[in-house]
Amino acid sequence: MAWIRVLFTIPEGGHDIALAMLSEYPFSAYAEEDGGLAGYIEEKDWTIALREALLVQNGEYWKDFSDHQMPDVNWNKQWETNFEPVIIPPFCGIRALFHPEIQNVQYEIVIQPEMAFGTGHHATTQLMIEGMSTMDFVGKKVLDFGSGTAVLAILAARMGAHTADVIEIEGPGCESSRLNLERNHVEGTVHVIEGDVTLIPRKDYDILLANINRNVLIHDLPTLDTHLGESAKIGLSGFLDRDIADLTKSGTT
Repeated sequence: MAWIRVLFTIPEGGHDIALAMLSEYPFSAYAEEDGGLAGYIEEKDWTIALREALLVQNGEYWKDFSDHQMPDVNWNKQWETNFEPVIIPPFCGIRALFHPEIQNVQYEIVIQPEMAFGTGHHATTQLMIEGMSTMDFVGKKVLDFGSGTAVLAILAARMGAHTADVIEIEGPGCESSRLNLERNHVEGTVHVIEGDVTLIPRKDYDILLANINRNVLIHDLPTLDTHLGESAKIGLSGFLDRDIADLTKSGTT
């Protein structure tokens, strides 16, 4: 899968506003940089229409932007350069293989992204984990939609889920997920499915977890709703407060 890195030059103090505006577009990940914000988008989504829409907003939310074709990056190597363990005491700690064990947490998860996005240190992932700390997963059937490296499904399994299905459209993400299941000894509970919303195998999930961008949520929530049990609980992240009305209108309550 080919990726484009788009670097936006942001005025001082304007990162949050720029990020809020960019959430309207199909970027998969962001990274703050000195003087700017980098957005990562699949090459197929980097269309002329999208570039023209962003150009219209030059000078309003960002000064300018430039795009670069990305090489086939080993995200694992990139991650090792910058990643520090994520600790949400006393509930959960997420570390890499090269970190020492995390002490004094209820659940410790070991994640390596390999060639996939999804490391557990994004703010949206941490918010999901904090939310999961208040939920009962014992004996539940869980769907982790757009799972990345499967960190949420792994945590659900560790918290006692009966089964957890991982839906991930990217091949590298699925391979990374399978390896992470083995590292955390939950391969018997968590099942990885490579594909989109049409491949979800059940209609009676007790819990839906979806940490993904607003556009995907709005598009897929009506279908996801048909796969949930009557009293299912949902945990969503990757959107702004102002998006809640649109998400509600999309078909899930």
